Amino acid sequence: HNWHIFFWPGTGETLGISAVFEVMEFYAVTRKAVHLYTFQPGEKVPLEPDVSFPPVFTADGCEWSADGSLLGLVDSDTGGVQVLDASDGYKPLCQVPALVGGIRNFYFSPLGNHLVTYERWEKEGGNNVGLWDAKTGQMRFSFTMKNMTAMTWPPLKWTALETHCCRMVQDGVQIMPGSCDRENAQISRIEAPGIMAF
Repeated sequence: HNWHIFFWPGTGETLGISAVFEVMEFYAVTRKAVHLYTFQPGEKVPLEPDVSFPPVFTADGCEWSADGSLLGLVDSDTGGVQVLDASDGYKPLCQVPALVGGIRNFYFSPLGNHLVTYERWEKEGGNNVGLWDAKTGQMRFSFTMKNMTAMTWPPLKWTALETHCCRMVQDGVQIMPGSCDRENAQISRIEAPGIMAF
């Protein structure tokens, strides 16, 4: 099997006076499915998954939010991302559609309020990066990014409390409110000629 395993610590339980054991959830990406397991150190290793989801194309097709309350899975049929509420039994919250042909990478903002998606750039395809409300799937805005590299990914970066969001643009960095409401917001710009990464 080609398995890719990713861990997410669950809620800790205190046992006795000084021992704290974290319950871990992890998913294993296989060719046939994404399997979710729960494991607590000191107990038997689970032989069967707690729940399974349809397969994704690559291990990049699964992502938890930073706090573990949301799980995103690329939908192989639609090319979009299904966002699941991990804190409520992995019930579907929303479906984020593909913009031009199929989401290749995505991530959640630090507090899980936003989802950023990337699709391969096509000359006549239009915008290929989308910013979405992670709970409703509503698009906030989209833009074009021709090449995704280690220096350009992630294209949007928030402060830890999501009070502000930054985006690298030609010869500078835009600073906007963390809500990414661009219509009614004052967007500032730091000039940085020749910027390659931030």
